[in-house]
Formats: sequence, C-alpha cells, structure tokens
Amino acid sequence: MILSPILADYVDPCLDYGDYGGNGAKGGGQKRFRDEGDPGSCSNLSYRVDGDPGSRIFKFEWQNASLYDAMDSCFLNMQIWYYEDGHILEFRYGSSLISNDDLAEIQESEWLTPIIAFEETSTQDGYYAFLSGDPDNPVFYCGSYAELYSQMESGSLAFLNHQPYPNTVYRFEPTTVGVQTYELLGVSVSPNPVSDWLFIQGADHAMVEIYNETGQLVSAQTYTGPVEVSGLTSGVYFVKVTRDGRSAVKKVLKCN
Repeated sequence: MILSPILADYVDPCLDYGDYGGNGAKGGGQKRFRDEGDPGSCSNLSYRVDGDPGSRIFKFEWQNASLYDAMDSCFLNMQIWYYEDGHILEFRYGSSLISNDDLAEIQESEWLTPIIAFEETSTQDGYYAFLSGDPDNPVFYCGSYAELYSQMESGSLAFLNHQPYPNTVYRFEPTTVGVQTYELLGVSVSPNPVSDWLFIQGADHAMVEIYNETGQLVSAQTYTGPVEVSGLTSGVYFVKVTRDGRSAVKKVLKCN
C-alpha cells in the first residue's frame, strides 16, 4: 500500500491544534504545526471524502508538517484514512526528516506515533493507544494516561525509536471481543478491555481458565468473585468458563 498525495478540497493554512505540551512538557505552550523550513508559516491541512455512501473513505493529510519549537529541518508528511465500511483506520506516512537530535527533543513534549486518546475531562483521565519500538515491527500499547505517563517517566515505555519510513501504513481493524459463546449461556465479561479486575456474569462457582494467544494456560480458579488480571501483560486472552460439562469462551483485551 503506497501513500499518495491528496488533491485537497479544503486547506486551512493556519489551523491551531492547541496545547499539545501540557504543563509538564518541555517548553509548554502551543504546538501548532508549521510548514517545514519556514518558522513563520503553517502546514497545509487538507481532507477529502472518496466513494459512495456506505463505503466512503475519509482522508486527512498533514503536508510538510513540523513544529514551532522544533528544529527547522524537522518535517513529516502523513495521512489518516478512515473507512466507513468496516470502520478501519490507517495511518499513512510519506517522506520525512527527523534526526536523532530532533527525535530526542520532540519526544519530551510530543506524541510522535499514531495515537488514539479517549478523554472525558481536562484531567486527562482517559485511555490512550500508541505504538512503541521498531517502526517496522512496532508494539501496540494501550492504557490509562496515568499508567502510560508513569511507565514513560520510569523509562520502561518509549515511543517509536525512528520515524516511520516512507510508504509505511499502520492499519487498525476492529476485532470482535466478548461475543463467542459455546453451550453455556448467560456468560458475559466486563470490562472489556480490562486492566485490573475482570467480572464474569453467569460464572458463579464455575471453573474459570484464562489462556493467552498461544494457547498457554495463565490462570485457573473457581469463580467466587472478580478475577485479578493486573499481572498479565497487554494482549488478547481467552477466558474459558466451564460448569456442569458445558463451557463458554470469551475473548478479552488486556491493557496495562
């Protein structure tokens, strides 16, 4: 899949994205995108909708985007595509220039990777999702702002260690979780995603087994109350509930 330029129907040459830095960010203040190489300008932001109703694709593009407080040489071309059919989200990267020095400075105040944030208040009490590690083989992380901030402060969690290479596409497709039921009816799990405690409705005094994606059994107990899963690493797990010879299997997403 190749990133291709968007012929924009809409261009706002100076759209303000507000305070990305927050009180704890280096420099603080507002982090508006500017056009690469020109500190006094703003990057073109454009969008287009292609396709017919029911199968439309919304495309948004940052063109030669940099930051007001970053080095003049730092820039990034990026698109976000959202598919109406299937609710698929893609982050598409074009040419960019981000040196190691730029990377070190930007990461103190900016999210360099695709990020999805869910916040209900200005207290930043929400869930975040982003990529970490090698851009060619990144690791997906999700969790609350407090959890992620704590891990980043301790150095146990980091962003991508290099800007995504040109024509890189990160594709996120919805997965169906918590709907598979076999024989044993009335079983449901919540919350899903889960971080600390897993509640299982309809599992009183049943055997509860939790398996990871490779089929390894990681937990087994008779259900008498919420199951603690805080010690599990992030990822997809299968919860098997068995009683009276019948069983149900639920798929859950564990977020740290």
